[in-house]
Amino acid sequence: THPDITVGDIDLILGYLNEDYFLGGKAKLNKERALKMLEERMAKPLGQDIYEVSSKVLDLLHSDMCGHIHGMLLSKGLNPAEFTMLVYGGSGPLHAWGLDRGLSMGQLIMVPWAAAFSAFGVAAAEYFHRYDKAVTFFLTPDMTDDIKAMQGGGLSMTWQELEERGYAELEAEGISRDAVTFRHGISCRYIGQLSNWEVPVEIGRPQTAEDVDKIIDAFEKYYVSIYPSGARYPEAGYQITEIYVEAVVQKTKPVMITYPLQGKEPPKEASKGKRQAYMDGEWSDFDILEMDLLEAGNRIDGPAIIEHPMTTLVIPPQNYVEFDEHKFIRYLKK
Repeated sequence: THPDITVGDIDLILGYLNEDYFLGGKAKLNKERALKMLEERMAKPLGQDIYEVSSKVLDLLHSDMCGHIHGMLLSKGLNPAEFTMLVYGGSGPLHAWGLDRGLSMGQLIMVPWAAAFSAFGVAAAEYFHRYDKAVTFFLTPDMTDDIKAMQGGGLSMTWQELEERGYAELEAEGISRDAVTFRHGISCRYIGQLSNWEVPVEIGRPQTAEDVDKIIDAFEKYYVSIYPSGARYPEAGYQITEIYVEAVVQKTKPVMITYPLQGKEPPKEASKGKRQAYMDGEWSDFDILEMDLLEAGNRIDGPAIIEHPMTTLVIPPQNYVEFDEHKFIRYLKK
């Protein structure tokens, strides 16, 4: 009875979601209600077909998501084509097809338990505390080695102060000092700039001018990974506006199960028939399969939809997926 319409309503009416299998069938989706609301709130006011305009909404959603991801990577000087993207969350596999079309990532990977992947990450991650402190340190081209070393000593003392906070908090959590390691970093800019860039550094105890030069080099390398080298302005000098320490305690990492490969053909019992779905301006039959019954080595060609009680994976006609030896799902183009 809620008056708002959602992307989930669109996924439902376009045939991607199974109205009888949401949360494994524990929750029944109201497809007729979704159709009525989308017609009244969106299709009629725009004077367009409900399925076509709903499909365009997904196009806009995917475009926004892809633009954000591209912008985030490019702003850090990273090439999306050199990365593998993990798609997770309950709705991640549902919209992976849109990400695949709009991104130039090296490849997309999912796991059958995508809905629980974030929780898995939290459970498997290292213990981690971060501490930040605003500072003001200037490093200028005409600075003598003695003054530069003094600035390095100031950085060192501040990092040590943050490290002691990390030791104290982790000891209160029952973790010994011997188990703690630290990562160090700065927020830095050329003097006169308005924006800062966060840069990890290798030296957490700078004492000499050479140590400080290595910190400057780390900033310069990061800067030219984002901007052309001609944008460098070392003549202006450098201003460190903030430093941080990450207190890290390693944990035993999980070992992913390796399954024997069973061949490309999925087992017959995994098939749940076919369902009409709307994509690229037309309705077509999509093969429906049960996620938990698929095996390592299986290949599923689109058009297909793989269902799981907690997620749904949509595969367009132009794509296919492969289940590797860990049952990780590799999303590929034909």
